[in-house]
Amino acid sequence: MKISLLQNDIVWGNPAANQEKISEILWGLDKSDVYVLPEMFSTGFSVNPEGIAEKDESSLTWMKNMAAELKGAICGSVATEVDGRYYNRMYFVKPNGEVISYDKRHLFTYADEHLRLCRLMANQSFGGLGHPASCACHREPVLRGRCEPHRRGPERTL
Repeated sequence: MKISLLQNDIVWGNPAANQEKISEILWGLDKSDVYVLPEMFSTGFSVNPEGIAEKDESSLTWMKNMAAELKGAICGSVATEVDGRYYNRMYFVKPNGEVISYDKRHLFTYADEHLRLCRLMANQSFGGLGHPASCACHREPVLRGRCEPHRRGPERTL
């Protein structure tokens, strides 16, 4: 299995520009089975998702198109807003269009990410694959908890 990891300069808060840049990079790579994009690849990482989080799934649509065209799976996380709540949502998109998603569980408390973003929903798994590492803070392999938006205080497992 060949996996390509992508690190690129991100245009802040501009999904269309980032998709265009990443498309150029991906087409310049050798064929891979899986292409891994950075965390919040479409907007840049932010603990303040208001105003940049996607409601329309434009990045997911782009990922589906790229996976089909490249004939390889593509994964990365996107700042997402659903019903006024914000998530750092990881998508794994297969070339056939199947989508597996995961909402980041271990939010970056030192930057108060846990005060702005919702956590993993109860019993959510990553397509039976377990707990993906959408960031370097992979501290606990257990999938527990529920969405707790804007909760103050120390992190706790429910």
